[in-house]
Amino acid sequence: MAPEAQRQANRRGSVKSDQSRVHHRIGVVAIMVVVALAAAACGSSSKSSTSTTAKAGGSATTAPQPTKSEITIGMIGSATGTGGSSQKFAITTAQGWAKWANAEKGGLNGHPVRLIAQDDKSDGPTALGMAQDYVQNQHVTVVLTADATADAAASPVLGAHPEIAVLGYGYFPTVWTKLPNYFTINAIAPRVNQLSVVAAKAVDGKAFAAAACAEVATCSSGEPFYGPVATKLGVKYNGLVKVSSTAPNYTAECLRFIQQGTDVIQVTMAAQSANKLFNDCIRQGYKGFFGFAGGSTVESAVSQVTGLKLTGGLFAFPWWANAQPVSDFRDAMTKYNAGNDFHDANSTAIWAALELLRKASAGLPDTVTSQTIVDALSNVKNETLGGLLAAPVSYAKGQGQPNVDCVFVYNYQNGVFKTASTGPSGNGESGDLQSSCYKG
Repeated sequence: MAPEAQRQANRRGSVKSDQSRVHHRIGVVAIMVVVALAAAACGSSSKSSTSTTAKAGGSATTAPQPTKSEITIGMIGSATGTGGSSQKFAITTAQGWAKWANAEKGGLNGHPVRLIAQDDKSDGPTALGMAQDYVQNQHVTVVLTADATADAAASPVLGAHPEIAVLGYGYFPTVWTKLPNYFTINAIAPRVNQLSVVAAKAVDGKAFAAAACAEVATCSSGEPFYGPVATKLGVKYNGLVKVSSTAPNYTAECLRFIQQGTDVIQVTMAAQSANKLFNDCIRQGYKGFFGFAGGSTVESAVSQVTGLKLTGGLFAFPWWANAQPVSDFRDAMTKYNAGNDFHDANSTAIWAALELLRKASAGLPDTVTSQTIVDALSNVKNETLGGLLAAPVSYAKGQGQPNVDCVFVYNYQNGVFKTASTGPSGNGESGDLQSSCYKG
């Protein structure tokens, strides 16, 4: 080996290998993932500092080592509580992304990513406390949210710091389309509710009804929007019923739906409670579809219900798609998120949000502040991430971001998910990454 090459190899060999630390504390289950620099391969004669890592598919990827200033992402997620059964995998997906980005993509334009992920237990005050800790004590560069029930609770703190970008997913229009530092990528209320009726029409639904959890206000937020869209599309609307997630059974509600002639029941509940309703209605003789939209759809949960037929609109890309960006997602999860599930819309939403951050970070300088990230995201224009987003997103600095009008319509029968989007494609894609839109 030549002297210069030997010196290069020695320097690379001295880089510490990836580390991850997991911390638990009483009251808040905190999972801290610190992903350090990837170890370089000895013997390379390249003049630039690079690391070579085998991809899950078997091929090797060479990426610059992330050696610039560190970027800290503070994540507020729901792993337990009311929404935990549907959303818990978003946290492990984010952890897998951080490992993958540092090891194979050079971090964020050479900046290593440090991810701090915490469980807010689907509880508003806990989410608020985490936001305060991230801003005041952790001094995070970016905040990532993955909680459909409590993310609005943190907005008074995060909205008061417009220099900190907030990414992830949520449903509250007073937050995601009003606060200028919230960069939404998914359809939120009322669009996601309206698109649930569009999905019902896509399976030739004639009568639409809804069952919503009684514990969380956002579960029934679609009530004002279902009827008008159903009328416009020629579908009968049979009303919304609030149900308790802890009810011993849903026999009475199921019989009501059947007697009304409902053939699509929109279910807005966490996965575990929804499964109980699915089973009860099927036992009572219900033959139609259930609507399951947004981030409620978790493959490992619905696959437990025999005879289940689903339709709905995913607010993030379908994990079963054959397109290359989705294949890359599955490969990365298989390698860097081993042992954790990722076949759900919350996981794909978090991946898409983080990939949008990575795309926006292409021109980051050597030293980065939280404001630098806000500025970079504000320059995003007409971005679909190759079909990972249901519609192109464009952001403007200092303004609330527009609602997204599109979702990925799907149906599920005989244990198989299929993309079922109809009409003009919202993201310009065809096949299993085509999206559907509603602008009424």
